[in-house]
Amino acid sequence: MMYGKCANHSCSASGPSHDTGKFFRVDIDLGNNKGGECQHKTMYLWLCPECAQQLRPHVQVVGDMVRVQLARIQPLPLRGSPAVPVGIN
Repeated sequence: MMYGKCANHSCSASGPSHDTGKFFRVDIDLGNNKGGECQHKTMYLWLCPECAQQLRPHVQVVGDMVRVQLARIQPLPLRGSPAVPVGIN
């Protein structure tokens, strides 16, 4: 597989090697076709080391449209640190 640049469109990092950044395989279930067969699509994404520390692919299905977005990951609390509650309005 060859990737020209980071999957984050805001990033200009290019040319991954096998030991830098992170590769993601995104499997998307498209449901059944008219013949009743289950349809799948597989995408492969590469994030540079900096983006891979902050982002993960997230599949969003809206009607007949499938979007793969990069979502920020939440840092995990350190061991021994109390969890901080998050309020939702």
